[in-house]
Amino acid sequence: MSLLFIVLFLFGLGAALYLFSLSRQKQNPDQKLEDCLKWLFKRTRENRTSTVAELKAALPLSEEEINNCLAELKRRGWVVEQTGLLSLTPSGTSDALRIIRAHRLAELHLADQTAVSETEWHTRAEEWEHHLDPEQVEALSATLGHPTHDPHGDPIPTRTGRLFSRKGVPLPELEVDQWGRIIHIEDEPEEVFERIAKENLFAGMQVKILDKSSEMIRFIAESAVRSLDVEAASNLFVVKIPREEVIDLSQARRLSELLPGEAGKIVLVSKAYRGLERRRFMDLGLLPGSIVQVAFENPGSHTIAYEVKGTLVALRREQADQIFVEAVKEVAA
Repeated sequence: MSLLFIVLFLFGLGAALYLFSLSRQKQNPDQKLEDCLKWLFKRTRENRTSTVAELKAALPLSEEEINNCLAELKRRGWVVEQTGLLSLTPSGTSDALRIIRAHRLAELHLADQTAVSETEWHTRAEEWEHHLDPEQVEALSATLGHPTHDPHGDPIPTRTGRLFSRKGVPLPELEVDQWGRIIHIEDEPEEVFERIAKENLFAGMQVKILDKSSEMIRFIAESAVRSLDVEAASNLFVVKIPREEVIDLSQARRLSELLPGEAGKIVLVSKAYRGLERRRFMDLGLLPGSIVQVAFENPGSHTIAYEVKGTLVALRREQADQIFVEAVKEVAA
């Protein structure tokens, strides 16, 4: 049994961060090969051809390093080259899926079990994916409950190498006044993802297009109006949802807007909250359907005290901003 599995079993995923930091100190001789495999796999999934020149332009490696990688990939039987085009063999595809599985599980760990910012998930997972052996990957999957999708909505390859297709259309293709749900956020290129992250958008959010042009898209995400340039908006993939499945927030207020003595029933906890903070919300009973009452608020303080199921809970105002409630007239004794 690997040391990672023992730590995960005894102490939970938080303690595994230490082992991950140690793994980064070990150089993986196949890292460059694996980066080439991932790039070729991505092009195949996009139904695009791949040439040596395109590979050299895409990866931050020297021409000599690319040539050496290709020679080794061909020697191992993972890549073939015909009429100037590169393609993965079945064994190359299998190895690419192994790396992608490790990457997406690592991202989910960072999103759900740590306080690491969403702008860092991809970069850190890029480092970890090259150092997790198959046993460690399966231990990570088990502790996460064998998830099917990463925090961006990308499908996680199964242990046997099965990868489900991602559905949905880019946000700009949604019609005006049509409701949709974000199912995937593309995290590359990094500078485009940063523009999305600044709008506090996450997979699972319900959205509705208000208006759009050839340059900008203006839309509602949960209850807030957001705007993105078309390039960034095209990295958000959505599926249409019928109006009866939309969580109606038209009469809802943010929990932070309730006055002392007022109470509300939680209708939505924003998808902007995940990881340790969302788990804390759930542990405190801050779930859809729960009744929350303002206990007291100190003028000038950034913290508000609420009563939930007979327990006092202190929330920062920015946390209470992400919980939507419908006002209730009376609170049962």
